[in-house]
Amino acid sequence: IRYPSRAVSAAADTILATDSLIGADSTSNVVVFTLPAVSAIAAGVVITVKDIGGAAVTNNITVQQASAADPIDGSNSTIISANYGSVRLFCNGAAWFII
Repeated sequence: IRYPSRAVSAAADTILATDSLIGADSTSNVVVFTLPAVSAIAAGVVITVKDIGGAAVTNNITVQQASAADPIDGSNSTIISANYGSVRLFCNGAAWFII
């Protein structure tokens, strides 16, 4: 099985409905991702964000909700703060959940 993937080194980026695996390069700056609105995502979608820069302790990677109506485990964001850490998110059609 091959999953859609891409690497991101920009300080801010929007996760797309077609994304599955995202490599976040934390080498030189913090990275902030905004999830798509749950209304734009099919239930059952899983997205993984992985620190491929290995510097998330210094340059955290934040994954934030699109709006207050799109919580992530009841919060507005989640942070990767461990070098080479990752977060895997699941959308049930009404909210995002960390799995």
